[in-house]
Amino acid sequence: RPELIMSELNVAMAREDAKMIRARNLPRASFDASWVDYEREYDDDTIGLETRDYYTLSLNLSVRPFQGGKNIFAYRKQLLTIKRFEHERDRRKNGIVTEVRTRFQQFLEGDSRLDTAKSGVAEANEAYDFAARSAKLGVLSLEDLLIAELRLTQAEINKINTEHALQQARVQLNYVVGANW
Repeated sequence: RPELIMSELNVAMAREDAKMIRARNLPRASFDASWVDYEREYDDDTIGLETRDYYTLSLNLSVRPFQGGKNIFAYRKQLLTIKRFEHERDRRKNGIVTEVRTRFQQFLEGDSRLDTAKSGVAEANEAYDFAARSAKLGVLSLEDLLIAELRLTQAEINKINTEHALQQARVQLNYVVGANW
């Protein structure tokens, strides 16, 4: 999930900052080299043509004394920042895990409710068929047949509502898992 990736990135950046703070105590070195190759011409022919090459090498080492306390304080402060980012990452991770488990449980419950609704439709259909045959034979009144038909309609509506709730639970589960549609 994007927020978990951002949390990991925050921790990694804070750790890199801590490395840079720790490196402040190290001596700094710079090395420069240059070479100049050119010719000089003079107006006087007696001097002639001279070729001159210049080479320069320089190594510079610098140490900043009396910066230890400042650097130690900055490093410890950065370690606290790292711990804060890690706790924030762990809190988000635990929240995501809890949310995924909750949505998965809701999905499983919706699936079991759909099985129950399907069996309810099958029972209502059998009851309606039985009532229709009994009404044809004249054993059952028309009112009882209409009640059986009403129960069948209610069972089908219940099944449709349960399928809709299951689809919503599936969409919510995919969202919390981070699946892209």
